[in-house]
Amino acid sequence: MTGDGTRVPVWLAAIAAGALLVAVALRLGLGARWFSFYGFATVTLAVISPTAVLVLRRLKASGRRRWPAALLIAATALAAVTQIVFWLVFFHGGNLGFMLGVGRSMLRGHLEAALPWLGLVLTAAWLALVAFLYRVDR
Repeated sequence: MTGDGTRVPVWLAAIAAGALLVAVALRLGLGARWFSFYGFATVTLAVISPTAVLVLRRLKASGRRRWPAALLIAATALAAVTQIVFWLVFFHGGNLGFMLGVGRSMLRGHLEAALPWLGLVLTAAWLALVAFLYRVDR
């Protein structure tokens, strides 16, 4: 049980449903092009705060260390903020946006193979955290 009396699957499902609703609203309201640049990062930022509060409360209530989960939450939020800031500067930053585009094209060949792995590591870490919370909840 969590500190507020709900079980992990209940609040996890509520957050997932909320994320889906936010994603659909953004996609329909702002269009496919906007969503492709900012959408997933915006949805991530919308759900990271309630997720962080619930995860950290649950870990505190069970007497577990919170810093590994806090690092994962921070890494996820940082990735989302980086995505949004990059595209904002790229499209609205004038000369800075141009230089950012040049830098991105220079690094893309080196980073392109690593990015899917970084995404996989973040996903695996979140799945491990959820599995741990299920186990603690029993």
